[in-house]
Amino acid sequence: MLNFAVIRNGRLLATTTPAEAKATIADTMFEGVVGRHDLDAFAATFQVAQAYLVEGVHRVRVYSPDREVPTHFSDIDAPVRAVANSVYALSPTFAMSGFFVYPFFAALMAGLSVMRDDEAGLSELLQSTPLTRAEYVWAKCAGVSCAMMIAMLAPHPRQLSALRPTMTRPPVCPYHFRPLRREL
Repeated sequence: MLNFAVIRNGRLLATTTPAEAKATIADTMFEGVVGRHDLDAFAATFQVAQAYLVEGVHRVRVYSPDREVPTHFSDIDAPVRAVANSVYALSPTFAMSGFFVYPFFAALMAGLSVMRDDEAGLSELLQSTPLTRAEYVWAKCAGVSCAMMIAMLAPHPRQLSALRPTMTRPPVCPYHFRPLRREL
């Protein structure tokens, strides 16, 4: 089980698991809206765990073990909500943009390479060989696919390091293909 430590001001307050920590604060966290001018007075009265601004409104989370909070505050059952700019909300957007962007650039690269062959006079040379149009198109597609694969994996050498035959080697630096040096 994964343990974590709660440390404040250099002092160890607790060593626990996420499930135990969640069970400890069950039915003691409340959420509500507070006016922007009332936030300081509210924080002096209640134990504010988190305050964040959403569309000009201060949403406040309060820790109250005795359950004494304003009536308009609701109990938090502790599921983490995905807000508009969270990783969970943005991942479908990036997935869909990647779904449309990469094929667009692949088609653009393939089309421009054919036009370049024609401008450089290479098409006459290719037509004088036994190369068929289908083989030419498949060769262009293979070249563009390799170029796109390099472009997608270049910022992620960690993905390439996963293709190693053994897992007993030292970890690889994410930006260079060399083992990490760990200083003790």
